[in-house]
Amino acid sequence: MKNWRNILNTNYDKELEKVARIFTPSQKLSSIGNALETLFQFQGDFILVGGIARRFHATPRNTGDIDILFRDENSLEKFLINNTGNYKKLRGHAITVQGVEIDLLTPMFLQIPQEIIDYVFDTKEGIENNISIASKEGIILLKLYRLSPTDDNDIRALIEAGGKNLNVNDILRLSGNKKEIIESILEQSKMFLME
Repeated sequence: MKNWRNILNTNYDKELEKVARIFTPSQKLSSIGNALETLFQFQGDFILVGGIARRFHATPRNTGDIDILFRDENSLEKFLINNTGNYKKLRGHAITVQGVEIDLLTPMFLQIPQEIIDYVFDTKEGIENNISIASKEGIILLKLYRLSPTDDNDIRALIEAGGKNLNVNDILRLSGNKKEIIESILEQSKMFLME
Protein backbone atom coordinates (compact mmCIF):
# COMPACT_ATOMS: atom_id res chain seq x y z
CA MET A 1 0.00 0.00 0.00
CA LYS A 2 1.46 3.36 -1.02
CA ASN A 3 1.84 6.06 1.57
CA TRP A 4 0.25 9.30 0.36
CA ARG A 5 3.13 11.34 1.80
CA ASN A 6 5.49 9.50 -0.54
CA ILE A 7 3.32 10.63 -3.45
CA LEU A 8 3.97 14.25 -2.49
CA ASN A 9 7.67 13.87 -1.67
CA THR A 10 8.89 14.04 -5.25
CA ASN A 11 11.03 16.43 -7.23
CA TYR A 12 9.43 19.81 -7.59
CA ASP A 13 9.60 21.79 -10.83
CA LYS A 14 9.10 25.48 -10.06
CA GLU A 15 8.45 26.26 -13.73
CA LEU A 16 5.26 24.21 -13.69
CA GLU A 17 3.87 25.67 -10.48
CA LYS A 18 0.92 27.90 -11.31
CA VAL A 19 0.13 28.98 -7.77
CA ALA A 20 1.71 32.19 -6.48
CA ARG A 21 5.07 31.43 -4.94
CA ILE A 22 3.97 32.11 -1.40
CA PHE A 23 5.41 28.87 -0.05
CA THR A 24 8.70 27.11 -0.60
CA PRO A 25 8.29 23.83 -2.49
CA SER A 26 8.48 21.71 0.63
CA GLN A 27 6.02 23.96 2.49
CA LYS A 28 3.57 23.75 -0.42
CA LEU A 29 3.76 19.97 -0.61
CA SER A 30 3.39 19.78 3.16
CA SER A 31 0.33 22.07 3.02
CA ILE A 32 -1.30 19.93 0.33
CA GLY A 33 -0.49 16.76 2.26
CA ASN A 34 -1.96 18.11 5.49
CA ALA A 35 -5.09 19.33 3.70
CA LEU A 36 -5.43 15.94 1.96
CA GLU A 37 -5.21 14.09 5.25
CA THR A 38 -7.80 16.41 6.83
CA LEU A 39 -10.11 16.21 3.80
CA PHE A 40 -10.33 12.43 3.91
CA GLN A 41 -11.54 12.61 7.50
CA PHE A 42 -14.66 14.40 6.18
CA GLN A 43 -17.91 12.51 5.78
CA GLY A 44 -18.87 11.80 2.19
CA ASP A 45 -18.64 9.62 -0.87
CA PHE A 46 -15.80 11.10 -2.93
CA ILE A 47 -12.52 10.06 -4.50
CA LEU A 48 -9.25 11.75 -5.34
CA VAL A 49 -8.62 12.65 -8.99
CA GLY A 50 -6.48 15.25 -10.80
CA GLY A 51 -2.79 16.06 -10.41
CA ILE A 52 -2.39 14.41 -7.01
CA ALA A 53 -3.95 11.21 -8.37
CA ARG A 54 -1.52 11.30 -11.29
CA ARG A 55 1.35 11.56 -8.78
CA PHE A 56 0.11 8.36 -7.16
CA HIS A 57 0.05 6.36 -10.40
CA ALA A 58 2.73 7.93 -12.58
CA THR A 59 5.49 10.50 -12.77
CA PRO A 60 5.12 13.64 -10.65
CA ARG A 61 3.30 16.69 -11.87
CA ASN A 62 3.06 19.83 -9.82
CA THR A 63 -0.33 21.01 -8.73
CA GLY A 64 -1.50 23.66 -6.32
CA ASP A 65 -4.87 22.16 -5.48
CA ILE A 66 -6.68 18.93 -4.70
CA ASP A 67 -9.42 17.63 -7.01
CA ILE A 68 -12.11 15.37 -5.61
CA LEU A 69 -14.93 13.75 -7.55
CA PHE A 70 -18.46 13.02 -6.34
CA ARG A 71 -20.74 10.45 -7.96
CA ASP A 72 -23.53 13.02 -8.33
CA GLU A 73 -24.80 16.43 -7.17
CA ASN A 74 -26.64 14.84 -4.23
CA SER A 75 -23.36 13.41 -2.90
CA LEU A 76 -21.78 16.86 -3.12
CA GLU A 77 -24.69 18.46 -1.28
CA LYS A 78 -24.46 15.91 1.54
CA PHE A 79 -20.71 16.46 1.75
CA LEU A 80 -21.12 20.23 2.10
CA ILE A 81 -23.88 19.91 4.72
CA ASN A 82 -22.21 17.18 6.78
CA ASN A 83 -18.88 18.99 6.94
CA THR A 84 -20.05 22.57 7.50
CA GLY A 85 -17.54 24.45 9.63
CA ASN A 86 -14.58 22.34 8.49
CA TYR A 87 -13.97 24.25 5.26
CA LYS A 88 -14.25 27.74 3.82
CA LYS A 89 -16.23 28.46 0.67
CA LEU A 90 -13.94 29.79 -2.04
CA ARG A 91 -16.03 30.11 -5.20
CA GLY A 92 -18.37 28.03 -7.32
CA HIS A 93 -17.26 24.43 -6.96
CA ALA A 94 -14.25 25.15 -4.75
CA ILE A 95 -13.55 25.28 -1.03
CA THR A 96 -10.41 25.65 1.03
CA VAL A 97 -9.20 23.27 3.69
CA GLN A 98 -6.22 24.44 5.72
CA GLY A 99 -5.61 27.13 3.09
CA VAL A 100 -5.44 24.68 0.16
CA GLU A 101 -7.95 24.88 -2.68
CA ILE A 102 -10.16 21.82 -3.08
CA ASP A 103 -12.06 21.56 -6.37
CA LEU A 104 -15.39 19.75 -5.96
CA LEU A 105 -16.18 17.92 -9.20
CA THR A 106 -19.44 16.28 -10.26
CA PRO A 107 -20.63 14.71 -13.54
CA MET A 108 -22.84 17.73 -14.23
CA PHE A 109 -20.03 20.20 -13.57
CA LEU A 110 -17.56 18.24 -15.72
CA GLN A 111 -20.15 17.40 -18.41
CA ILE A 112 -19.07 13.76 -18.35
CA PRO A 113 -21.48 10.84 -18.89
CA GLN A 114 -22.63 9.10 -15.71
CA GLU A 115 -21.43 5.75 -17.12
CA ILE A 116 -17.85 7.01 -16.93
CA ILE A 117 -18.30 8.41 -13.42
CA ASP A 118 -19.74 5.06 -12.30
CA TYR A 119 -16.72 3.28 -13.84
CA VAL A 120 -14.34 5.66 -12.05
CA PHE A 121 -16.00 4.90 -8.71
CA ASP A 122 -16.26 1.15 -9.40
CA THR A 123 -12.53 0.89 -10.17
CA LYS A 124 -11.23 3.20 -7.42
CA GLU A 125 -8.32 2.13 -5.26
CA GLY A 126 -7.92 2.55 -1.52
CA ILE A 127 -4.76 3.83 0.07
CA GLU A 128 -4.03 4.54 3.72
CA ASN A 129 -6.05 6.92 5.92
CA ASN A 130 -9.33 6.10 4.13
CA ILE A 131 -8.17 7.86 0.97
CA SER A 132 -9.81 6.56 -2.20
CA ILE A 133 -8.20 7.37 -5.51
CA ALA A 134 -9.30 6.90 -9.12
CA SER A 135 -7.63 4.12 -11.11
CA LYS A 136 -5.29 4.94 -14.01
CA GLU A 137 -8.04 4.02 -16.45
CA GLY A 138 -10.55 6.17 -14.60
CA ILE A 139 -8.28 9.21 -14.61
CA ILE A 140 -7.54 8.75 -18.31
CA LEU A 141 -11.27 8.72 -19.10
CA LEU A 142 -11.92 11.83 -17.00
CA LYS A 143 -9.04 13.71 -18.61
CA LEU A 144 -10.07 12.63 -22.10
CA TYR A 145 -13.28 14.64 -21.80
CA ARG A 146 -11.51 17.94 -21.06
CA LEU A 147 -8.27 17.29 -22.94
CA SER A 148 -6.29 20.43 -22.17
CA PRO A 149 -2.54 20.21 -22.91
CA THR A 150 -2.01 19.24 -19.24
CA ASP A 151 -4.67 16.53 -19.53
CA ASP A 152 -3.01 15.16 -22.68
CA ASN A 153 0.32 15.04 -20.83
CA ASP A 154 -1.33 13.30 -17.87
CA ILE A 155 -2.96 10.70 -20.13
CA ARG A 156 0.37 9.89 -21.76
CA ALA A 157 2.12 9.62 -18.38
CA LEU A 158 -0.60 7.28 -17.08
CA ILE A 159 -0.36 5.10 -20.19
CA GLU A 160 3.41 4.92 -19.76
CA ALA A 161 3.03 4.03 -16.07
CA GLY A 162 0.32 1.45 -16.75
CA GLY A 163 2.16 -0.35 -19.51
CA LYS A 164 0.73 -3.71 -20.49
CA ASN A 165 -1.30 -3.81 -17.25
CA LEU A 166 -3.46 -0.89 -18.38
CA ASN A 167 -7.01 -1.98 -19.19
CA VAL A 168 -7.13 -0.46 -22.68
CA ASN A 169 -10.36 -2.28 -23.57
CA ASP A 170 -12.28 -0.46 -20.83
CA ILE A 171 -10.86 2.89 -21.93
CA LEU A 172 -11.83 2.26 -25.56
CA ARG A 173 -15.27 0.91 -24.64
CA LEU A 174 -16.11 3.99 -22.56
CA SER A 175 -14.43 6.68 -24.66
CA GLY A 176 -17.57 7.44 -26.70
CA ASN A 177 -17.09 10.34 -29.10
CA LYS A 178 -13.48 10.68 -27.87
CA LYS A 179 -12.53 7.25 -29.24
CA GLU A 180 -10.50 8.55 -32.21
CA ILE A 181 -8.49 10.83 -29.91
CA ILE A 182 -7.62 8.07 -27.43
CA GLU A 183 -6.85 5.62 -30.25
CA SER A 184 -4.36 8.14 -31.64
CA ILE A 185 -2.74 8.65 -28.22
CA LEU A 186 -2.61 4.88 -27.65
CA GLU A 187 -1.04 4.34 -31.07
CA GLN A 188 1.64 6.92 -30.26
CA SER A 189 2.20 5.23 -26.89
CA LYS A 190 2.11 1.61 -28.08
CA MET A 191 5.70 0.88 -27.05
CA PHE A 192 4.72 1.45 -23.40
CA LEU A 193 1.71 -0.87 -23.70
CA MET A 194 3.99 -3.75 -24.70
CA GLU A 195 6.34 -3.42 -21.73
